Amino acid sequence: MHRWASFFFSVDASEVQDNQAKQVGAVFGAILGLAAALTGSTVAMYSQWFRMRGMQPIIRTEQVEVPIEVEVPVLKHVYVPVPVGDNITDEIDAILDAQP
Repeated sequence: MHRWASFFFSVDASEVQDNQAKQVGAVFGAILGLAAALTGSTVAMYSQWFRMRGMQPIIRTEQVEVPIEVEVPVLKHVYVPVPVGDNITDEIDAILDAQP
């Protein structure tokens, strides 16, 4: 920004003040924002123009009834006995053996 500011304000790059560099930076940012806004809207307008300019396809639709098979989930309750005892490893083995 200091080099551009030195060009615009006709001073040496080492003599550019901060407010001059900020002014050039603000103008540069505004120009970039304007270019981005114009580019986006221009692309949108031309895309619509090209879409309308081209030939439109003829679309024919037919109504066909197709039977649809639907899987219905069924809730299945499984009884798992919980043994009560003193040995925990025997209880865990019994639970794992009882599961389907």
